[in-house]
Amino acid sequence: MLGFAAGTPVAGRYLLVERLAASPGAQIWSAFDDVLGRPVAVKFFPAAAGDEHSLMALRARARAAARVSHPHLVGVLDVGEAFTVDGAPTPFVVLSLVEGELLGDRLTGESLSATEAAQVGAQVGQALAALHRRGLTHGEVDAGNVVLTATGAVLLGVVGSAQLGWDTDAATEYDDVRALGLLVESSVREVPPSLAALGVRATRVGQTAADLATAYAALTASSPVPGAIRPRYAANRRRVGLAAVGLAGAVVAAGVGGVTAGALPSLLPAGNEPSGSANAMPESTPRSSAHTVAEGNESPRPTGSTSPTTPGSTAPGQSTSPSASPSGSPSADPAVIKTALGALRDSVTAGRSLGEITADLAQKLDAQVGDLMIDAQLGRPIKGKLQSFRNRVTLGEKTGEITPARATALRAAVDDVDKVTPFRAG
Repeated sequence: MLGFAAGTPVAGRYLLVERLAASPGAQIWSAFDDVLGRPVAVKFFPAAAGDEHSLMALRARARAAARVSHPHLVGVLDVGEAFTVDGAPTPFVVLSLVEGELLGDRLTGESLSATEAAQVGAQVGQALAALHRRGLTHGEVDAGNVVLTATGAVLLGVVGSAQLGWDTDAATEYDDVRALGLLVESSVREVPPSLAALGVRATRVGQTAADLATAYAALTASSPVPGAIRPRYAANRRRVGLAAVGLAGAVVAAGVGGVTAGALPSLLPAGNEPSGSANAMPESTPRSSAHTVAEGNESPRPTGSTSPTTPGSTAPGQSTSPSASPSGSPSADPAVIKTALGALRDSVTAGRSLGEITADLAQKLDAQVGDLMIDAQLGRPIKGKLQSFRNRVTLGEKTGEITPARATALRAAVDDVDKVTPFRAG
């Protein structure tokens, strides 16, 4: 476990809302980007923590994938490192939040028609072709990495352990094309000759994803059934509603960043906002049906593992007042803490400008300060993270990433924050 919880700030801008999936290699959370005011997915990679080679591979993959833009491919928006409560750095990528139904979930209850399978093949093939044109391969083309959305199939898993070589050998374009053919054939109950022929074609060396996508599209063009394949149910209002309600309670009440109550309706589908509690769902919609899908093949989040908060109320053990503190603990003016943290951030910025801190380390330290600011505004304990900041400065001084003079200035700025911060256990 990474120790993250709903409401945890990441890199000073992404507020975690709900864990969507988890596996030993990754965790996926829905989150809110406080800078751009939009919902996103954040995927953590604990397997890469402390491994410089894996971290470099993750950054390189994320940057390369971010340059690929396609309507049937999940978008890669950001990459960085987050810090757990105990100060351990954990790499992450930020992805577009895709709403719909996993193809794997659909196939557990029913098969696709031949036309629907061809549509999926054409759209996923186009996404693969976009990757291949950039010299990238996927390596995990299967029903667990395809989402059926209101606008067609979307391929997930563009940044995962398969592409980083943690689980398997590097995939080739041939592997992707062959997997596409198998995906389409496995989506129908009885494979018609037209799909079977393309399945054989997908196994031939030299066959490209673009050619196969064109062939699948030709099959759908000759079909009398119009329109794109759709998820069986509308996008899950419950989960999106949970994001809005949770943010209204945890963010708006605390006054974090520029998020306002007026901005929250943009998180909800047009019309039919959830009423009552965040757990409310239409009676006709099964709870296990359509849902918000992020990246990868991780197992789904157990139902009820996250308790939503409603506006004006608090989660157990949490206060919406920034200055509130546990019984017996002194309170502090959040504005004073914010000023002290601002001075700490200014010292980091000055160190980078003067060449006294490397650009890479300055970015990490700035992200840590951003996390501290949000935690302080939410009334959360920050003593542990302050110590983590000190430790990182000391390490940077030893490795030559920070000059001794700047390291001394940073430690003094941390001490100033510490003096105005009340002690809170946790």
